Amino acid sequence: MGKFFFLFLASVAPSIIYSLPVGNPSSPKIFETGIFSGNKSTVSLRFGMIGDFISDSRMKQYKEGEGIVDQFQFYAGYPSFTLNLYEALDLYSYVGTSRYEAEWRVASPGLLSHIKARSNSGLAVSGGFNLLLYEWPKTFIGMGGCYTKIRLKVDSLKINTENQNQADSKWQGKTWQMNLGLAHIIDFFIPYIGIKYSRFKSFIETPYTLGIAADGSFRNDFKNRNRIGLYLGCSITLRTFFQVQVEGRLFDEEAADLSAEIRF
Repeated sequence: MGKFFFLFLASVAPSIIYSLPVGNPSSPKIFETGIFSGNKSTVSLRFGMIGDFISDSRMKQYKEGEGIVDQFQFYAGYPSFTLNLYEALDLYSYVGTSRYEAEWRVASPGLLSHIKARSNSGLAVSGGFNLLLYEWPKTFIGMGGCYTKIRLKVDSLKINTENQNQADSKWQGKTWQMNLGLAHIIDFFIPYIGIKYSRFKSFIETPYTLGIAADGSFRNDFKNRNRIGLYLGCSITLRTFFQVQVEGRLFDEEAADLSAEIRF
């Protein structure tokens, strides 16, 4: 079972690299020791760095109009801080920088407008948990959930390739998700796979530019078209105090992230 699972992961991962990082379901017990903590630790701390790249969040317009968002990209980089309790529960937070880019079309009588917007690099704050539900000798089942809020300023706004006044414009987004996954240890590889449910909502406001929505207003709201997705990835670790991890997410979004983590 383990070898088949790893071969399946290796075969589909390249198509993904083209909501949020989920992580390995075994993460609460992935480390047997830390730099300062040993086996059976009641409390331990971990620190990491994450790069998250969403090539398409698969969004659609709603409230002010309708129609898909042709492209909704997201880039983020942030440190992660994790508190582990009884090697069964991880409580984590991310605080870092992020950036949005999006393209969509607005249809009005006799006119089709193509809109392209880009945000600056701004603050993203996220918090969540991973809970180990069941453990066999080398197989783990876990669940988790997280919430993220992002507030950014609009750095560039174009309608039909013409630059618009983006002064005082803002771009906000929030996401929450739940996930359930399976992981299996194969030597120093720990591949995993799971399903997730997420809700992603975002809006852009441009007080000095009208026509960014179908109703002709200065605000447009977006939400994800698909709420159920698949995630899979692999941790590489000797299970002492350090790991690196790659993860892909698809169906509800096209995304990948790369991370590294150390346990104290």
